[in-house]
Amino acid sequence: MKAERERLQSEVNHLRSGGDEAVRLLNERIADLGAHLSDAKQLLRRQEAALVLAALKDATWLKIVRTRLMPKQPSRVPFHNAKEIALRGYHTAGTPQAPTLTSVTWSALPNSENGVHRGYRGGLVFNGSDFAPGAQIGTRSTYEGQTSEYWRNPNIYFGDYMEVSTNEDPDETPLGYRHTQFAVRNPGGHASAWVPFTYTYDEPKLTTIMNNAVQRGAAELSTRPTQAIEPLRKAMVFARHLLGDDASRYRELKEQWQEALRLSALSKLRFHEGDRVRVRSGEHAGSVGTVSNVLLAHANATALC
Repeated sequence: MKAERERLQSEVNHLRSGGDEAVRLLNERIADLGAHLSDAKQLLRRQEAALVLAALKDATWLKIVRTRLMPKQPSRVPFHNAKEIALRGYHTAGTPQAPTLTSVTWSALPNSENGVHRGYRGGLVFNGSDFAPGAQIGTRSTYEGQTSEYWRNPNIYFGDYMEVSTNEDPDETPLGYRHTQFAVRNPGGHASAWVPFTYTYDEPKLTTIMNNAVQRGAAELSTRPTQAIEPLRKAMVFARHLLGDDASRYRELKEQWQEALRLSALSKLRFHEGDRVRVRSGEHAGSVGTVSNVLLAHANATALC
């Protein structure tokens, strides 16, 4: 438009000697083009302002997604399935884009953040990129013979960050994931590579915790078996991940833990195998019998006559 204006001005200068009428017409055309140019500039400014406003709205929306669209007590991601993703304007489910998972570790986390209740104080932290809304997290063990995969929704989802709630114990919880790999799968089925769990373990500290738990459990086993269950369980878990499934000490601790469970269940029963009992009321009141079997593997241990 600027070039046209200059061309017309040149024609004016060239035709000045051709008559006042021709000059007047050309000046009118120049004025019209100037008005159109002014209108175009105003329209451009309005469009630029609209784009800036849209960008601000998008930024506000993204902040709301990251801070407000998480459940107050997180259990699922804000986007739950492919249909909901499509309704919200996301089309990642049909694209070949695969997510990238760079690292998985455990971290202590604040119970609340930015006014949103997280609901847990420790969790697995996933870092990467291209996590689509509705992405799931896969878990598999690297122990021999354990190849099954387990997929679940994260508690908190961002496009480059996700969380899964765990126990908050800073020693036992990370140790439980020592031989575990993770992957991220977008709703379209495209998955990342499997990434091993990474964490810096304090081996001497973990060994000391295991030994202390063994001592506490052994001291309680014969007299208070119920109190021995938890320390022996802890010692067994630590031995498994520190020494391996094939370690003799792990197998011994597992047997002690199972024995604590058995003795604890027996201690809660009024009658034991071989005891004579008499039915005091009901259809068989007055009948006498002998306890022939004790079922300890039930939710509540039971003696059968």
